[in-house]
Amino acid sequence: MRRFVLAGSSSIYGDTPTLPKSESLPISPLSPYAASKAGAEALVHAYRRTWGLEGIILRFFNVYGPRQSHTSAYAGAIPVFLSACLEGRPCTLFGDGGHTRDFTFVTDTVDAIVRAAHVDAAAAEEAINIGAGSRRSVREILTLIEQVVGRELDLSEAPARSGDIRHSEADVRRAHAILDWQPQVAFEAGLRRTAEALRVHDLGVERSG
Repeated sequence: MRRFVLAGSSSIYGDTPTLPKSESLPISPLSPYAASKAGAEALVHAYRRTWGLEGIILRFFNVYGPRQSHTSAYAGAIPVFLSACLEGRPCTLFGDGGHTRDFTFVTDTVDAIVRAAHVDAAAAEEAINIGAGSRRSVREILTLIEQVVGRELDLSEAPARSGDIRHSEADVRRAHAILDWQPQVAFEAGLRRTAEALRVHDLGVERSG
């Protein structure tokens, strides 16, 4: 039997005020993207019941890291802000910056996928959160980016985008219990590794200072 691991998303929890968000919370997708992820989870369950597919669902919380696109329309906040700061370009902050996210480094995410591919399928009938288990505000991220790059961001502000949730944080107890997994890369270390990869491989810019 082949194993299928679904790259799910924390976005399906919507803007529920409960923190951290455990897998037992009802889903409430606010955007088409989140709705598509909820639909994908439903398909995994349906294939499991109908054809016995060994499907495991991982709900990722804001994955970031080296080689993440900074130009895509769906680019994450970290590569967008980092690339702007490295190149000295202006960038836009949507909302007041008080919204928080649970940022998960890419190598920790890959580790979870590998573990999910080998874990006993019977132990993973439900979704599993994969996140750092902590949250940081966007304003805090911007300050750290300026410190890492050594340059101030040229920042303008715009209204919050429709469908953006206010706060997100993963309850990762199930990941630890089922996958024997926990995040290993501290956020500041991951941010520095991401900035260096952008500088060297994607942007080709000189070090500031």
